[in-house]
Amino acid sequence: MNIDHHDTFQRMIDESLAGVLSAERERSLREHLSTCVPCREYLSASNRVIAGLSGFSFEVNPTLNAGFWQPSGCRRKRAVGFLRVTPGQCDSTA
Repeated sequence: MNIDHHDTFQRMIDESLAGVLSAERERSLREHLSTCVPCREYLSASNRVIAGLSGFSFEVNPTLNAGFWQPSGCRRKRAVGFLRVTPGQCDSTA
């Protein structure tokens, strides 16, 4: 089975936005994004979707909500402004 090169990096973008991409793979992704317009467009579209979702409100168990957002704002930073979070910045709180 032949997997499209862009599919691999787009999955890495999704993992990065979710905060589960390793530092090594994050560096690889950043290098790829510096030269790949289609993947940068995918990242931009993903960020727009996430930003749009932040306008919705959901009733959530406060304990679950605190557990997700409280370790740090890193997950949200990655979701809203992927390129503003530097590798290693969130490692100690993840």
